[in-house]
Amino acid sequence: MRTASFLLFVGCLIALAVSDVVPGIEAIQTGYDIVTGEGYLAPIFKFNYNAKKTFYNPIDKRTYTVPDEIDISMIDRVKLDAVESVVEKYSEYLKQVYEASWFGIQIGIPGYFALAFSKNKEMQEVHYRLSDKVHSLATGSYRYEMYEMIGTMPEFMELDDNFATMLSVMPATIHTMDDQELYNQFVGSFGTHVSYKNVMGGKANLHTYLDQSFVAKKDSKWVAEQLSFSFTYHMWTLGAKYFHNKTDIHVDKEFQQNAQSSMYFYGGATKYQQQGSEHQWLASVTQHPFALNATLLAIDQIIPDAKIAANVRETIAYYVKHSAFPTAPLTSNAVADLAPIPGADFVGHGVDDSNLGVPLKPVVDFTYGSGKVWVNPIYTDLQYAVPDQIPAVENTPESFEMNGTFLFDDVQDYVRWSMSSSSSHGLFHSKSKTTKTFYERYYENDQAMSMLLKEYSWYTLVFPPFPPVRPSAALASILDRMPTTYSSDYDKKLWDTFVAMYGTAYYTKAVMGGQMNAKTWFHKCFLSEESAKWVSEQSGWSIFGIISKGHAKKTAESKIDHNFNEYHHTDINFVGGDNTIQASDWEKWVATIKKNPAPIDSTTMPLESLIQITHGNLVSAFKAAKLTHQQAIGAQNAKDATAYAAKNKHETPDWCHKK
Repeated sequence: MRTASFLLFVGCLIALAVSDVVPGIEAIQTGYDIVTGEGYLAPIFKFNYNAKKTFYNPIDKRTYTVPDEIDISMIDRVKLDAVESVVEKYSEYLKQVYEASWFGIQIGIPGYFALAFSKNKEMQEVHYRLSDKVHSLATGSYRYEMYEMIGTMPEFMELDDNFATMLSVMPATIHTMDDQELYNQFVGSFGTHVSYKNVMGGKANLHTYLDQSFVAKKDSKWVAEQLSFSFTYHMWTLGAKYFHNKTDIHVDKEFQQNAQSSMYFYGGATKYQQQGSEHQWLASVTQHPFALNATLLAIDQIIPDAKIAANVRETIAYYVKHSAFPTAPLTSNAVADLAPIPGADFVGHGVDDSNLGVPLKPVVDFTYGSGKVWVNPIYTDLQYAVPDQIPAVENTPESFEMNGTFLFDDVQDYVRWSMSSSSSHGLFHSKSKTTKTFYERYYENDQAMSMLLKEYSWYTLVFPPFPPVRPSAALASILDRMPTTYSSDYDKKLWDTFVAMYGTAYYTKAVMGGQMNAKTWFHKCFLSEESAKWVSEQSGWSIFGIISKGHAKKTAESKIDHNFNEYHHTDINFVGGDNTIQASDWEKWVATIKKNPAPIDSTTMPLESLIQITHGNLVSAFKAAKLTHQQAIGAQNAKDATAYAAKNKHETPDWCHKK
């Protein structure tokens, strides 16, 4: 049977390479199991310490190192509840306890915390006592809230290496029980949820079990008063001093005879979690804080691969419903065997329109409930599932050649052309790198460029104008938690991270096929010494000499001017198809495009147009973050240009007479 190396995580202690790290960060770094109620499972996130952030705790007068991903604010508050709740059923107790402790989930869903009594001694006792239907439970509590930890949104955090490695070996489709077992082990090790906001401190719960028949005979006010007296007596050392002296507290003897009390401590050093050691326990909370409450997010929402995330979600749903992991593969819930049509991982994804890089995270959810299938009109064995959100696939089998008259002897001309044409001719695949290369060769090496493109398309994917697509569930979840302003440092950090992950626009159309792009870099002096036509012809012969063989290759090479041959360089790249094929075998490459098409033409829309549909109140903040990002890109481009220009030796060839 195929298994994963989960022994690595059993009893795992998180080894922190940074000394004096603020206590309690594991509450955000690790996973939670919503069925057992357990936290502090295997690590999910990797923390960084580049910003040199610190936190001073006035309680123990120590300064701690804080991860870049976490912000901490001091609370230093005590809450005393003499009678927090009185319940007769274990389910009522669970609901009241977790409503105060867990946020971001729907309390009361069948299966949530169903196994908590098997993992927690306090709940085990409550479960046992209330199962006899003879006792009622009154709960009082002491809570010391020390500080609040707020992490960057889980979707924005860097994944732990072990977590990422495990995701990389998970099967995208569940076929066998071996496949399902990997998902079972994954959830069992990492949990069902992650936390990104916690109040840290210490807690002591006082449970008083009362005979229901006794309570029925007494006035409710009298019972509440006796519970309050009992709470004050037990919590006296922790500050519940509602009387001048402890000896002034008089709990009715009959009440004492019909009541049984027990205390449970959370946080602090384990050896002090007992009555009689309250002072030592409270003092130790600074070094051993407990997550008094946690704001949770389902773990599938941080998994980048949509197919794996869907399988994790289905496995968790089964686990929650049955309080046990699947014993048979959830094949009925797995992604269909028919692969999504190429381009489904492009359209509906975010993109940075200031540098048009590779697609970022998806901003639109794709579903496949309608069963639509696209069949290649010529090679009918090539069939793919089509998302419901794309009403039809337009077949466009054709070829297109853009000749080599595109000469760029000015950086701004190139930038303007690339910004208007990269989305139209596939150059988005390496726009950022290409722009930097152009800056380097233009400013440092005194080079200009000509370009030739050959394109072959198969089909087009495009969103319909109506009804408009809506933000994905993951994106909507993040937007629900984003600030409405771009003002404070914390707000800016969130929005800047959002832009880095989702971009500033999103792809709404893609023409899928293949592209051969050939760039000829040559000394700028040729543009002053010769005509543009001559430069274009020389560039063409250079490209033809690379993609040809035999006599044709020799003929092309013989046409290249001696000086041009010495002061030029040609790069040829394939987009789509098998890009490992040699340029001279480009006709063989054309035949491979049908099985591996890539976007060669695309259209984008501003991301704010999608945000406006469901979160109009966030548009202004997003646009402010977008502008800041674009200004930073512009400043970086100018910086690059200056840096490259400073390296220019201004060596002019002998044949160049340009003044």
